Amino acid sequence: MNWISVAVRAVLGFAVLFLLGYLLPGFSGFTLTHLLITGNLLGFLSTMAEMAFLADDSRKESTLLLATSAATIYLYSLLFVGQRPPLVGTLLAAGLITVFSYVVEKRFLETELETETVHPEAPPAEQSPEENHG
Repeated sequence: MNWISVAVRAVLGFAVLFLLGYLLPGFSGFTLTHLLITGNLLGFLSTMAEMAFLADDSRKESTLLLATSAATIYLYSLLFVGQRPPLVGTLLAAGLITVFSYVVEKRFLETELETETVHPEAPPAEQSPEENHG
């Protein structure tokens, strides 16, 4: 399981729902506890769905993340918060999470991994017996 992906999606889910709580009336019922639970649930379920459906390219990953995010947000709000969120707002939140997740995971994290593999730290050079006088 890719724990970085889970953490990134959990933080993005929390941040997007937190900001949309001020902008859209359907998400104002989310407390900080609900936001933390929803973010963690969203990160975990979307990563598990990618593993289950073998999403190997970015198009499948994005489609799966959009569907999983929308379903998680809508059902959590309906079942645990006790309010029915607007469908457009739910799709907007899921779309923002998907776009930000793609940008963060594909653009920033992969470029950092590529620079580490291209320029790995060289092990320290050992001294030859002739140079070691002591």
